[in-house]
Amino acid sequence: MKAIEFIDTKYIRQVGIFRWLTRYPIRQFTKRVLKRDNRMRLPTGASILLPRWSKNSTSVYVTKAHMDWGAEELFARFASQNSDFIDVGAHIGYYSMYLHPLVRNVYAFEPDPRNLTDLAANAASASNIEVVESAASSHTGTGQLYVGGDSSLSALQGIRRANNPG
Repeated sequence: MKAIEFIDTKYIRQVGIFRWLTRYPIRQFTKRVLKRDNRMRLPTGASILLPRWSKNSTSVYVTKAHMDWGAEELFARFASQNSDFIDVGAHIGYYSMYLHPLVRNVYAFEPDPRNLTDLAANAASASNIEVVESAASSHTGTGQLYVGGDSSLSALQGIRRANNPG
């Protein structure tokens, strides 16, 4: 028996019932019936591939790239052609793609191999995005990548700090 998908009414209220009713069915039809990814233009002019397997991609599509309720605009406000952007845990490259037209270089760190193909496909459309197939931490050392059930939920755990001489 197939589980019934939970409808998040709080999310629908945040997005707006009209936007949700007009965009969510299109996304579902494209990914489930046509079995295709979506591509959409972001407010900064970049085009992003939204893979059908990604729940985050559905949120990007439904909200028209307003997925993090203003964080995108905040980052864009501080971006400049003289600065670089570091996207730690880049996933499919949403923030990398959103900001790459506004900055000199983007460094997209992504350790989860499930995300690398789509991240690389997005980055290939921009000359200033470098994909770094590695985790990033505020500590020097090694750790283990916890691979979550959803590829947006992986995390670096158990960091063993390196000996720092001096």
